[in-house]
Amino acid sequence: APLLPYLITSAFRFRRRHTSYRNIRFGFDGNTWAATKAFGAIIVASALIIGTLFSLVFALPEDGSSIGGLAIAAMVMVFFFVLFIAFLPALFIQAVQQFSISYSRFGSLKFNGSIGIRETVLAYFLAGLYTNLILLGAALLFGTATWVNSALSIAFLVLSGLVIGFAYAFGVAYWKQAILTIVFRHLRLANIQFRASISTTKLAYILLINALLMTLTLGFYYPWAKVRLVRYLLSCIQLKGELPSAEEADPHSSHAIGEEMGEAFDIDIGV
Repeated sequence: APLLPYLITSAFRFRRRHTSYRNIRFGFDGNTWAATKAFGAIIVASALIIGTLFSLVFALPEDGSSIGGLAIAAMVMVFFFVLFIAFLPALFIQAVQQFSISYSRFGSLKFNGSIGIRETVLAYFLAGLYTNLILLGAALLFGTATWVNSALSIAFLVLSGLVIGFAYAFGVAYWKQAILTIVFRHLRLANIQFRASISTTKLAYILLINALLMTLTLGFYYPWAKVRLVRYLLSCIQLKGELPSAEEADPHSSHAIGEEMGEAFDIDIGV
């Protein structure tokens, strides 16, 4: 956990440095201290909540002598568990995305935008809700399989597994499209506005097919899966406004052409 701000900052810097458009490099000016200020408190809060949950578990009386104490401890545990599961991950992701926008640039032009906490938490909550509803359907199918005849039982078990896989893919797809839609809705670069129109169903389909092919190929399909996913996501992003010229975006853009030619024979994709 203490290394998380450094790791996230390094990842953003690496990705921006290896991404360019029209021979102009992206950049990232954030540092570890800025990352610590942006989301360090959430990391500390998560660690404290986990520690509190463990301490409450070990503090419970084994003989059940104090029913009132057990009830209070159970309520406190439920409160902290819901806080940890339902809100802190969304707050962390919102803080990381805001940190990414605040310190990213295109050439010398800085990105700006403010991501709302409420809409991020709502998107995270809905993704979990939809996933759990689908999993509930899988549980009902699995329960049905316990009392029907053996032939149908196997069919219900297979169907339950497929539903569980779809639930995971749909939850990930909904969350990914929701957070990207939020980010690009608020993202600005000079006079340019961005929009992302991603289909949750199509994204879930891509994730399922990618997972299936990676399983069948023992992971060797991963590079193609990554390219397929990124290609689809990029095709869903639109911009409104006039792109800045090379001179406006980067006064030293003449050097970028040489850098791109030097890397033209290497495979390196920054996402």
